[in-house]
Order: sequence, then C-alpha cells, then structure tokens
Amino acid sequence: MVSRRAFVGVCLKEFGLFVEFPSNDHTTQAQIFRDSMALIDAAEESGSEGVWLAEYHFDPGRSVLSAPVTVAGAVAARTEKVKIGLAVHVLPLRNPFQIAEEIATLDHLSEGRLDFGIGRSAFPRIYQGYGFDYMESRDRFDECLEIILKSWTAEDSRSRVISTNTMTFVWCPSRCRNLIHRSG
Repeated sequence: MVSRRAFVGVCLKEFGLFVEFPSNDHTTQAQIFRDSMALIDAAEESGSEGVWLAEYHFDPGRSVLSAPVTVAGAVAARTEKVKIGLAVHVLPLRNPFQIAEEIATLDHLSEGRLDFGIGRSAFPRIYQGYGFDYMESRDRFDECLEIILKSWTAEDSRSRVISTNTMTFVWCPSRCRNLIHRSG
C-alpha cells in the first residue's frame, strides 16, 4: 500500500499519478503501453485517487500517448475506483461535437470517474502538424469549449440543438458540467 504521507510529513488529501507513456529507444510501443497500463493497475491497487493521462503529438521521442481518450476508455474498463483524468485534452485540434460525444460516452463508461482537463497547448508545431494556425488557437479553444458546454447543458436531455446544426448526442448527466479542469 502506498503511503499517503509525503516525506516531509504532510498528509496529502489526494494522491494521483500523471502517466506520460514515455518512449525510449529500447522498448516497443506495445511494451510501453503494457508497462504504463501496469503502472495504472498498481495505482488502482494502491488506493491512488486518480491517474492523469498526458496528450502528446509529433513527439515520438517523448511519448506514445497521442490518443488519451482511447486509453482512458481502456483504463475505465480495467479499473473500478481510480478517477481518470485527461491532462490536458487539446481542444482546438479536434471537432468539438466529436469531443462532446466522446467525453460524455467516456463519462458513462467510467461511471462518473472522469476528470476532463482541457487546454490549447503551448507547442506551435502540434498545430502545424494538424494544419492549423497556432495564432488562432485561443479563438478555436473558446469556440470549442462553448460548443461542448452547450451540448451538455441544453434543455432536452436526449438530443442537443447547437447553432444551426441538429445533432443527436450521447446524453451527459449534470455532472459533466463539473468534469472540466481548464489549464492556463
């Protein structure tokens, strides 16, 4: 069992694990995923409050974790108690309607254990890789967040009407409004 006391004797209210799925030259990507998932299993077994998953793109020397929502689904399936955090989901790189559906679905699969960390990244090369202008990232972030929040808070609990597009979303309970943790 992992102690919840820091070495200086301060009692920690919550203890979690930030997992990057780090790359190295001597291990296959498949092994990195197995090793990182084993670390997450150990966090669950030791009583950790949560695991936070990084998101990296175009940086194979640092991490293989470019699809944290997919990995979070696997974590939800293999754990029962540990909270699952995304640290951070880079909103401007994706379609906000897809994000809203994926996160709502993941919240259901994890039975409410999801913490949705959001941000826009400080690395312009990521935007170049996706064909977006980094200078537009703040506006894209704000627009994505607005659409996601509207999709989760519309009056009808079964379908959402956003802008001029009629979309049917996976319903996200009221707790979705409390999922978001905004960085920077």
